[in-house]
Amino acid sequence: MSSWSFSDLLQPFSLGREMKRARALLGEERGDDPFDRDAERSSRSSSRSETSHRTKDEGHESALHREKNPRGEGGPLAGLHRKELFRYAGLRPQERERYLLFLTGSFLVALLFTLALDTPLFFLLPVVIYLLQHHTLQQLIASRQANFDRDYAALLLSLSSGLKTGLDPLVALCRAAELFQPDSVLREELHHFEQALTDGDTEDDAIDRFGYTVRHPDIKLFRMAFKLARREGASLSLCLQRLARVTRARQSFRRKSRGAVATQKLSAFGIAGCTVLIGGIQGFSNTTAFLEACSHPTGRVVIAIGVGLVVIGIGWMLRMSQLKV
Repeated sequence: MSSWSFSDLLQPFSLGREMKRARALLGEERGDDPFDRDAERSSRSSSRSETSHRTKDEGHESALHREKNPRGEGGPLAGLHRKELFRYAGLRPQERERYLLFLTGSFLVALLFTLALDTPLFFLLPVVIYLLQHHTLQQLIASRQANFDRDYAALLLSLSSGLKTGLDPLVALCRAAELFQPDSVLREELHHFEQALTDGDTEDDAIDRFGYTVRHPDIKLFRMAFKLARREGASLSLCLQRLARVTRARQSFRRKSRGAVATQKLSAFGIAGCTVLIGGIQGFSNTTAFLEACSHPTGRVVIAIGVGLVVIGIGWMLRMSQLKV
């Protein structure tokens, strides 16, 4: 029997190490040559660049809130908080300060009356003022959106026509402001876009500036199409025509929805009015029985439940009929 030494047992492992070292020296590790590794590094760097561009595009809205917004506002579109309400309502900084000062003053007045008269009912004053301000801001936002939506389809079609004649998309978008009235919200947004280019912002930042102060459901589609066309060199004219068709279809659906909602509101208020009318007739025709029903504990509960159901039904109907199209 032949004898084996410990060095003989380790010989295969040392041979493997030598082969691995030789492949590393020749640049052939993992079965590819240096040119393949360079190509792989290039593909990896390009994929990282695409990922960074994608991340930049996804976070561009928030970056614009922090850096490029001349009014210093922030926040995404989802969930309208106070600053977004001011921005979409188109209020200037002085008007925003007036809103906040009035609300703060009402709170201080309520606090003084509460301390003086020892009753917390005066704290309802700032709550009522806050609700009224919120309703006013919502009305301003809806008015600006309707003004913008009135000219938006015309803008898309005019841009499509201008691009077919050979105009640059940026030039066509800047010149489109001349087509609309001076009080148009769309013209104001186009001036913001042109001002961003004049200030030296990048094309992506300037495009994000367009429609930034308007709550409109189709603005993001327009921005994405414009950016992709500028970046990839694709045709933008056909895409703008499709966006115009989508916008017109949405506007048509909105008009039909308004008609249906108006009919629903009329029916609900008519039913509530009939309920009040029947109660008044009962009260005048049989006053004694009506007063006894109001004075009885069970009668008071039944009347309160009935009135509460009517009020809750009207409130729920108004809540459900708010258009977000």
